[in-house]
Amino acid sequence: MDTNNLDKWWYGLPENTRQAIGNDEIWEKLDMPSRSALHRYSLLRIYGTAKDRDEERTLLNEIACGWATLPLSVKTASRWRKCATGTGNFTMNTRNSSTYYMTITDT
Repeated sequence: MDTNNLDKWWYGLPENTRQAIGNDEIWEKLDMPSRSALHRYSLLRIYGTAKDRDEERTLLNEIACGWATLPLSVKTASRWRKCATGTGNFTMNTRNSSTYYMTITDT
């Protein structure tokens, strides 16, 4: 399912349903696989059968992972920006004063 169809589905939900799941700001930040998983999960909850419970749990885990990365990526991005050396390398000092280097390359 493409982004436009998922957006139509999301914004077509009643306001109280969207707020129960998460606000619109969270929806905008979710990646495409998490949006798709949320859509499939909701369909399983509405139309699913007892034999769909394993898939339902799998989708719920996928959604939870997608939501969990949102605060981490925001928090981590600000930390990474503070550590940038300007050359694509990131330097991060740890408590024991050892330094780790990570090189980011465009692919």
